Amino acid sequence: LVALVEGARLQPVTSTTIGFLAGLALSYTLNRRYTFESDVAHGATLVKYIALYGVGMLLNGAIVAALIGAGVIYILAQIVATGIVLVWNFAGARWLVFGVRR
Repeated sequence: LVALVEGARLQPVTSTTIGFLAGLALSYTLNRRYTFESDVAHGATLVKYIALYGVGMLLNGAIVAALIGAGVIYILAQIVATGIVLVWNFAGARWLVFGVRR
């Protein structure tokens, strides 16, 4: 985020969206293998994961944009958005994507 905003001079919301997308593939692999230890077929989980994280990405961008619009510096806005979207993504991955019931 900081590299894109300060170095590449991109807008904070664009930068946070790029960062969110960059982490998607890695987080899917790690969540599937280690966090939820899922053996559900990739086709069934990957589409749901992308949809879930797509909503998370929109939430992230909306929260960052709203907080910046309210005068919050972009780093603090991102920290708040990360905390909120982390809960959304984890809960959705656990119950909707990988079907963990334990």
